[in-house]
Amino acid sequence: MDTFLTTAGLRLRPLTPDTVRTVVLPRLLGPGYWAAEEREGDAFVGRFESIEGAEHGDVEYALTHGEWQRAEGCEPGAGRASMAG
Repeated sequence: MDTFLTTAGLRLRPLTPDTVRTVVLPRLLGPGYWAAEEREGDAFVGRFESIEGAEHGDVEYALTHGEWQRAEGCEPGAGRASMAG
């Protein structure tokens, strides 16, 4: 498989179906992962993951390109979040 990018410590290349099945899906379907969806229409806009061992409840996130552009200039934490129970 062709390598896309190589750095001092990483090699980036396209995912294979085997890697998705054995590594990616089990990780994404585990605890601590959430899908981010629009309130109206339920469109998927990204994902959030709690960082295991983080001192302050830190999260890692990835947003779709359109959502990232829409969120530019927003301060982290400026919105209010509530946990559905």
